[in-house]
Amino acid sequence: MPRNAANYVLKYVSSRNALRNWRHINIPEEFFFQTVLGNSHFRKRIINNNLRYVDWQYRNGSIPAYLDDTDYLKIKKTKCFFARKIDSNISRIL
Repeated sequence: MPRNAANYVLKYVSSRNALRNWRHINIPEEFFFQTVLGNSHFRKRIINNNLRYVDWQYRNGSIPAYLDDTDYLKIKKTKCFFARKIDSNISRIL
């Protein structure tokens, strides 16, 4: 994260009592930085690619889908570094 973006987040947290406002929000904390910066002038500089392969279809009893062996080649064709959701009971390969 660029220094000016990090400084913006720190200023946001200290000047707007943001943490108190976030107390009742029901999202994972890893979305905090993306949400703060996505609602700022930095949004034009954010690349919307988290390099994570996710299948948002209902499959294998879940949304997003638990990935299985049929996803292996699809994942390899992407530039993703991560994949979500993997269960060794569903796929030993992944």
